[in-house]
Amino acid sequence: DHINIEIERQQKVALLGKNGTGKTTLIKLLVGQLEQSNGSYELGHNVTVGYYAQDQAEQLNENATVLETIEAEATGDLFKASRKILGSFMFSGEDVDKKVKVLSGGERARLALCKLLLKSYNFLILDEPTNHLDIASKNILKAALEKFEGTILVVSHDRTFLSSLTDQILEIRPNGISEYIGDIDAFLDAKRKESIMAFERTEKAKVEAKASSSNKSDFKQRKQYEKDHRKLNNLVKRLEDDLEKKIQQKEDLETKMADPSFYASASYEKSLEEHKQLQERISEVETKWEEAMLELESLVDPDLN
Repeated sequence: DHINIEIERQQKVALLGKNGTGKTTLIKLLVGQLEQSNGSYELGHNVTVGYYAQDQAEQLNENATVLETIEAEATGDLFKASRKILGSFMFSGEDVDKKVKVLSGGERARLALCKLLLKSYNFLILDEPTNHLDIASKNILKAALEKFEGTILVVSHDRTFLSSLTDQILEIRPNGISEYIGDIDAFLDAKRKESIMAFERTEKAKVEAKASSSNKSDFKQRKQYEKDHRKLNNLVKRLEDDLEKKIQQKEDLETKMADPSFYASASYEKSLEEHKQLQERISEVETKWEEAMLELESLVDPDLN
């Protein structure tokens, strides 16, 4: 109710709101997946919409290869550059011949985003695009969106991803939508919140937390939460450092392998094996990082329980 907004050409907009206020519902209305019961919306002249849903990665053809998935979407010069484009999304060498069904959740998400960005859309609507993405993949996506010359409307819980990417915030509230000019950092500072997830906790949760003040006095519960939170935070940081180090090693090795003289060197086979091991290690660390992040996000603060 009480929504009256206009998104202009080339704006980069973050859509925020407390849990349950209807962010995904609003997006589904805009892309035509839901029919509004009243009111209306209108797309501007020649606006073409590209939509990335939370389950977009699951909609890929599982029996196609990575390369086939992209070649099916690309035309002209983009078709010729399919391998290069996939390389920019961290699919190189034998990776492009893998079937979609054997890809990890993060790899599928990367492929789905690559497929979306191949199209000549001028308005991207993205619902949690960084779910399942590791740090390196998020950085690749963010760099691509920063270069994107069209309009963006994005829902995300990731402050780092949104920081400096968006220039306007739309906050869905029970009585309508509020608009804020500026990026996510300025918005959260104004709200005195450290993270988007802290901002999105419902008012109901806050009320229940106050009503159950006796729970706050549970010293053991609080200490256990702090211990678990600290342990998982440290694990995530170690995994991120390890991932960054391994990716840099892989990139350095690939630079060496790009030299034509490399294939005539005595270290040729050893370097190929090292590259394969680095690929496997990166995949392992990515999986562990995803698991640690999910576990961290599932921790329940006893003060809000």
